[in-house]
Amino acid sequence: MESIKRACKYFYYRFIRLQASPEKLAWGMALGLFISTTPTFGFQMALGFVTAAFFRVSKLCALIGVQVTNALTAPFVYAGTYYLGAVILNRPFKQEYLENLSWGSLWEMGPDVFASLWVGE
Repeated sequence: MESIKRACKYFYYRFIRLQASPEKLAWGMALGLFISTTPTFGFQMALGFVTAAFFRVSKLCALIGVQVTNALTAPFVYAGTYYLGAVILNRPFKQEYLENLSWGSLWEMGPDVFASLWVGE
């Protein structure tokens, strides 16, 4: 428990002492929040870090923004993006897609779900 407390304190002080412009911090957070809504769960931190380095914005802010979709919030975020994408694409919203979520079931549902997730983002 002490090591977790120490790590949180370290990142807090590191965040407070960032030497970047407000624009780079804001762009890093916006990039992280954008990536957090994409259906790339499991790769979001790496994707956020690499993309932030590419655009030369705050990598730490991007990683903090990616944490919006953690294990507790991911079902709500992905359900909302799927519903919005299904409405935009004029595809019927299928409740059974959300009842048994797993990588195997998503793969079987095919491009219909993934297109709705990407458009709904």
